[in-house]
Amino acid sequence: EDIRQKKRDELRKLSNTSKTKGKGKGNGNKDENESDDEEEFVVLNANKKSKNDICPLTLKKIKHPINNMLCSHSYEKEAIKNYKEYMIKQNKPRKCPQGGCTAFLFITC
Repeated sequence: EDIRQKKRDELRKLSNTSKTKGKGKGNGNKDENESDDEEEFVVLNANKKSKNDICPLTLKKIKHPINNMLCSHSYEKEAIKNYKEYMIKQNKPRKCPQGGCTAFLFITC
């Protein structure tokens, strides 16, 4: 419960800071009590970083890491070798298997 209250306090401080920074912009006709029509996005875990030790192919902890030289994503050695061989056999472009990454797969194993 204390953690939630601390988060709420942090959000209020951030909200107040963003409102004071925004003053003086626009035409000044907006009342402080009026709500914005824009959506606000709040990052609650800003200090938390994604773990780079999980292979996107096996979804398991990486024991023998291999890095893509173009995008720096890491994979389990055997999994990425199998993936690369499969893509070659299927005559498909070899791209990074990490979701959302468009880099080509460039590894040496």
